[in-house]
Amino acid sequence: MLFYNPPRRLVAGTTVQYYLGVATPTVVSVVLKDRYENDTTTNTPVTVRFSATRNTTYGGIDPAVPVLSSDPSWKLLKTNPLDLNIAVGYSYANIYVWDTLVGSVPITADAYIAADAVTLAPISQEEYITPSTAAFFTLHHTYTLGSPLRVRAPGYLTLRARDQYGNTATGDSINGKYYIGKINMATNSQGSAKLWAYPSNTTDYTFTPEDRGEHQLLLEDTFVENLRVNVTDYNIPGVFGYTNDSGRGLPAGSSGDVVLSGLVITPKDFSPEDPLPVSKTSIGITKRAIYQGDGVIVDIPAPVPMLRLAMKTAPAGAPPAFIKSVQVKSSGTLAYSDIIEIGMYADNPAPGMGSLGTFEGETTLGGSPVDIFMSSGTYDPAMMGWKFEDLIAKVSTAAIVSNTSRNFFFAVRMSTVASTPRNFALVMDNPDFVVLDSTFVGVAYNNFPIVTATSPVRNQPATIKI
Repeated sequence: MLFYNPPRRLVAGTTVQYYLGVATPTVVSVVLKDRYENDTTTNTPVTVRFSATRNTTYGGIDPAVPVLSSDPSWKLLKTNPLDLNIAVGYSYANIYVWDTLVGSVPITADAYIAADAVTLAPISQEEYITPSTAAFFTLHHTYTLGSPLRVRAPGYLTLRARDQYGNTATGDSINGKYYIGKINMATNSQGSAKLWAYPSNTTDYTFTPEDRGEHQLLLEDTFVENLRVNVTDYNIPGVFGYTNDSGRGLPAGSSGDVVLSGLVITPKDFSPEDPLPVSKTSIGITKRAIYQGDGVIVDIPAPVPMLRLAMKTAPAGAPPAFIKSVQVKSSGTLAYSDIIEIGMYADNPAPGMGSLGTFEGETTLGGSPVDIFMSSGTYDPAMMGWKFEDLIAKVSTAAIVSNTSRNFFFAVRMSTVASTPRNFALVMDNPDFVVLDSTFVGVAYNNFPIVTATSPVRNQPATIKI
């Protein structure tokens, strides 16, 4: 006994193979042979038992019956083999098979002649299941909480078109079913994420047969957030997919939402203003101007705080990082030469060292500040601002940032002969102004640009001594 037909290529979930582009129910047949391999008949009934090794392969005799595993006309061939008789005077036994998973499906036929108590040698043939029509999408990536995507760095996702059984819709040279649809892509970002087809860098994409149901997407985001990425067929809106799709109950699922990690900087404006807004008086700020000599005279030994930056790596579980350098630009009419120093300080968390979140400088001229002095800024005329560099080497313990928020202050000391009236403000308009020593954590664009109020610069008021 031999298989009469060549191995079949069947579309998943059907008994169909395509011939010249036409879907045709495709029988799997075995035939009796004589010793010279000629087709022959039998003078006693021959029982042929069809079985399979997969748990998803079904067999039956009527291709018109709906292809449903719940229909008793179809037998699960691994656990319930199908027995067919070759009647006296006949040569063939025919079966229709189907499976839902792409790949080789071995079908085994065992023949037994009860009248003669003869068992023929078993034979086996591998049919092949090819994908059906694309029914949904899945998206795959590696950016989890344990291995997040760094903000402002490129990340890659794999988009797969899948048939209703979860097979990638790769198509087939015989059965076709290539996915060649046009897709639209989107995210639930706060507005900063960019998503493209890669490498064309287009915001939509039309699949080709050469894609074999799979294409790369390129993602970049400047914000720390959990991104849901979704893709929809432009012409068939019912064909769609998104990350974190476990609730859909589909046979294949996507990766979770894309986890972005970064350093989130939350600013607080401490600069003097006249008049002072309630937002400043409510946190204890009383200074209405920067005065000549602030931070360099005996009566006012501490610099004037202009800006507080609360820095925190996010999300929870994101690794710590070190601050390598910071840049702060200035604006206003004050000449940089009138500024004696702009200093960067870290909030001192030690017990008895003042209140967290409040800047506390020197109490005596030339003394040590309560908060931790990190660096004095070096003015760069090209950027019209100050650079605070080599922070790790200078104060490594103060330069570390983690999941616990830490405050940093920028405070100014003014020349005793500064030109007045003038005004002055600090500006950080780009996250690149903060440089980290980290592979996994970038500086997020959350809360940028950062700008203080423009503070008046005035003559030092006269001191009245009684």
